[in-house]
Amino acid sequence: LALYNPSWDPRRLWLTQYAEDKRSVKIMGAARDGEDVSEFARRLNLSNLFFDVQLLPGKRATDEKYGLELVKFELQAKVRY
Repeated sequence: LALYNPSWDPRRLWLTQYAEDKRSVKIMGAARDGEDVSEFARRLNLSNLFFDVQLLPGKRATDEKYGLELVKFELQAKVRY
């Protein structure tokens, strides 16, 4: 009975890499905070296209160009099509 946050702004999260091998997906990116990463993972889990979504350890970083505090993240999932 998990629900997603309908007021979440997806512009707070950026994907930097998407790699797929034999229906196993690895996604890397950056987000404004950890809650944005959690919401993205929750939405992937709730979709019909992804399952077994696992967040890998992330880290805080500062964007060199804009000086923004970001959370770098990585996750793995299986894909259905």
